[in-house]
Amino acid sequence: MNLDDFLDHFNWIERLSNLLWLGLSAVPHRNLRGEWCITPGLVEIHIERHDASGAINHTGAEAERLLKRYGIPVHGRRVRHAEFIFSVPAQQAAWAEYVIARSGIQFAASHRFADARNIRWAGRHAGPVPAWVDRKEIL
Repeated sequence: MNLDDFLDHFNWIERLSNLLWLGLSAVPHRNLRGEWCITPGLVEIHIERHDASGAINHTGAEAERLLKRYGIPVHGRRVRHAEFIFSVPAQQAAWAEYVIARSGIQFAASHRFADARNIRWAGRHAGPVPAWVDRKEIL
């Protein structure tokens, strides 16, 4: 067992943060159409920490900044020997996977895809997804 894997067992703050988010999101509320609903929970995303040569490929903070840029909140950050793990709201999980795939960050082998087609779709385009914050003002 690696030191990162060992310390991950004691990362209670992020795990409690996940529980708090799940508790708050389970409160019934009205959606935009005025219907009562309960927001689904969180989905974990696992990304590779190292490339094939063993060098650090991407950082968890880099992936988190990328998702924040597209309006996807990140919860429950964890670091393990071979991967970074964080949680995103279930209704945004497929979009988060697509954004990560388009940016070139590799998913870990342990990742379970919300929508496996995202990898194929992301392969059809070069470069990252255009963000609303990057658009030019049209006058």
